[in-house]
Amino acid sequence: MIRLVAYEYKKIIMKKGLLVLILVFSVINILNIQKVYNENALFLTDMKSTEDLYWELYSRFSGEITDDKITQLLDIYTPLKKEIADLTASTRTDHPNTMTGNVYMDTTFINQMYVNPMQYFSTYKQKANTIALESSKNMEFYLEKNNQYDYRKSRTITKRFMHRDIQHFEYLEMYEYYIQYDISIFLILLLCLYVTARLFVIEKESEMDAIIVTTVKGGRKTYRAKIIAILSFVVTISIYFFILDFTSFEILFQHLGSGFMPIYSLKRFMYTPLRMSLFDYSLLSMVTKIIGVIFATTLFMGVSCWFKNGLLPFILNLVLAGSLIVVANRYIGSNIIALKAFNPFMLLFNRGLYMKIEFVNVLGNPVLIHVVSIAVTFAMTVFLLALIGRVYPINQLTFKGGKK
Repeated sequence: MIRLVAYEYKKIIMKKGLLVLILVFSVINILNIQKVYNENALFLTDMKSTEDLYWELYSRFSGEITDDKITQLLDIYTPLKKEIADLTASTRTDHPNTMTGNVYMDTTFINQMYVNPMQYFSTYKQKANTIALESSKNMEFYLEKNNQYDYRKSRTITKRFMHRDIQHFEYLEMYEYYIQYDISIFLILLLCLYVTARLFVIEKESEMDAIIVTTVKGGRKTYRAKIIAILSFVVTISIYFFILDFTSFEILFQHLGSGFMPIYSLKRFMYTPLRMSLFDYSLLSMVTKIIGVIFATTLFMGVSCWFKNGLLPFILNLVLAGSLIVVANRYIGSNIIALKAFNPFMLLFNRGLYMKIEFVNVLGNPVLIHVVSIAVTFAMTVFLLALIGRVYPINQLTFKGGKK
């Protein structure tokens, strides 16, 4: 069986067409990340002096948040805010007593780069404790009303938000854009479409499937070997692109050390149920996406098994995947739980499952939406694999006393 899997895997990766596609897609991916950087980087279009100023102040205010640092920051920001309060301050861009050359720019710069994020970080503990306290009160109320579902839900919220805080001030720009980057997922899916078409449909076009089912190792063993080989390729190519993404963002944005910061350091994850670092979340997101890609590839295989021509299933798979992706993207931030929990393609854009705490009622028990989504996707993948096994040509010798 191992030799058969190795043979099928070799059939996948030892194709010049695939290697060229991977190379081309890698370049496209890097260029897109470069585009994200060019369009969003804080200091790319600003004056060099502004960037120097940021890192000069960063050396003073980064690290553990203390009352002394907050006081020092307010000592800089408060006079600036007062100076522009009546809008009569000088609009000169070369004022000698300013940091950037203009008092209005000074105020905006300090507020955007330091005051706002510092305020969010330093007050998050209070916000989280308030959520936990309110949820704890709800627990008592629902317990009195014998409402077990909402009681369990409130208990989970209380545990998830209790004792949260953000103790450090760090530069988070890289992660702001890295966790929203989706181009590589589309490229991975296209590669999986290509591989699926080659391994399943081309054998039918060449009528090799008719020969395979008459061999001892044909049918079921060939099917299993193909499945293992394709899914192994899916995992490998997914990890490759995720490493490429992370490395490219790291090189362009630099200052990767902020990976130890909690995921809720990003405002869009203020209400996340997760209690982990940004780097750990990156790994979790990668694994979640791989589960989604495995389902998508299984779906592609299922469609391909019904056709002998390679073009039609490719188009159908493309349309099907495109439709589910559009729905997943459309409802990333939606409150419609069913459309997020039961669309396996949502795993490909899983920030929508992790950004805020949401539950699905499973037999009267509140289960976090990402747990349900992963479980549903796994079940649907197993079902599709079993269905493909029924459709794929089975070794005729199996029914005649031959080896299985």
